Amino acid sequence: MCCDEIRQQLEDFAAGRLPMALRCEMAEHLRNCAACRRALSEHDAVSSVLCRIQTSVPAGFTSRVLRRAHQRVALVPVATTRWPARLGLNSLPMGSAAAAVLAVGVTLGLLMGSDVIGVGGAAAPEGEPDPAAAYGMDSLGEAPDGSLAQSYLTVVEAAEKDPEP
Repeated sequence: MCCDEIRQQLEDFAAGRLPMALRCEMAEHLRNCAACRRALSEHDAVSSVLCRIQTSVPAGFTSRVLRRAHQRVALVPVATTRWPARLGLNSLPMGSAAAAVLAVGVTLGLLMGSDVIGVGGAAAPEGEPDPAAAYGMDSLGEAPDGSLAQSYLTVVEAAEKDPEP
């Protein structure tokens, strides 16, 4: 171990909080390194002085702190309104506008996505490369034989060809 590692762990070493193997390694280093022994003795001297200092909490300190904390908590407003009111959607015009925006967004999403997902049986325009092949994902285009996906596609195709009465 190097001196920096030893000095970072001096407090735990002095308190006996280190595993035995690490304590032995540190003790060996301390036997051979005068600078680290000096740092340990300084740590012990400071610790002994700090242990002799007696501090006491003033009478009623804890109850005063707790009372003030409870007073501060009581002053904090609690949001009791529902989320539409907090967003300003509690009036009929605002609610209607939000519903209209949502409807337009869903409609545009469906219309714009129909080319991507192939809704309506529209094929990709000729001359444009297949996106799966262009991005090297052509292995995702077809399910391998014997896979669960291939079995599902076989069942779906059979159901489309021969619908039950």
